[in-house]
Amino acid sequence: MAVQLPNTLKDFNVFIDGEGYGGRGVSVQLPKLTRITEDYMGSGLAGPIELDMGQDKLELSELVIAEPNNGIFKNYGTLDINGLKLRIKGSFKAENDAKEVPFEVVMTGRWTEIDFGTWERKKPGELKLKAMLTYYKLTYDGQTPIEIDQLNNVQVINGVDVLAQRRGILEL
Repeated sequence: MAVQLPNTLKDFNVFIDGEGYGGRGVSVQLPKLTRITEDYMGSGLAGPIELDMGQDKLELSELVIAEPNNGIFKNYGTLDINGLKLRIKGSFKAENDAKEVPFEVVMTGRWTEIDFGTWERKKPGELKLKAMLTYYKLTYDGQTPIEIDQLNNVQVINGVDVLAQRRGILEL
């Protein structure tokens, strides 16, 4: 069996409300996907188990853009919880394979922090941004393994809406 080298991030681009930030996106820390759990130890169990209590909050904890920009400022303080549209596109490639693999995360929410950082002469005026999210969709290599819509109580995991039955029971 041949050795397969890992796919590594070759480049990425940032889109905020449809505007591309090619050349201006410095770094991004994509949202952590976390489940809320509660310990449970009932009779007959040898030890505690964790009960899944649902999806934790979704947050874009850091996006760094290399300049102040009115396109970013216009959404600060928006009253629409889905007022901000974000898209991060990446290209991954293994060194022993010619194929580049697309990676995309689509998110909606609103800014919770705009950090202007420390200014220094002759350096970009970087913005560090944080956003609270209501929607998250991950697409990797043409497949969508995870889609979470917090407001509509939808969680599609590997093509299956795992909350569909619950929404039906609750008539949501």
